[in-house]
Amino acid sequence: MTDIEVVGEASDGREAVRLAGELRPSVLVMDIGMPLLNGMQAAEQVIHNHSDTGVIFLSMHADVSYVVRALDAGARGYLLKDTAVEYIERAIRSVAAEDRSFLPRSRRRWRRTKSG
Repeated sequence: MTDIEVVGEASDGREAVRLAGELRPSVLVMDIGMPLLNGMQAAEQVIHNHSDTGVIFLSMHADVSYVVRALDAGARGYLLKDTAVEYIERAIRSVAAEDRSFLPRSRRRWRRTKSG
């Protein structure tokens, strides 16, 4: 038995925003590329309206610019879609505890970019 429960699933960004308001999840895992309202815009709305909901992006985009945009949107986590399930579960628990969780490889790339 796991301590993580999926309470909803959205097919587009607008639905994600609506469901986040109705279901009030502790953590919202979303993609960047979503129809009708992209993931960044949806995350900004969710975070603005429900600051107690932690957002994690699960994305195919490994470029550091996406991580920076996710941070700017207020995300507490950013993982790549090929991340092991165990790490995703750990990230969800971490964000639910109001911590942050970013893919270690992304952190290394960020440091290299920042240092020149």
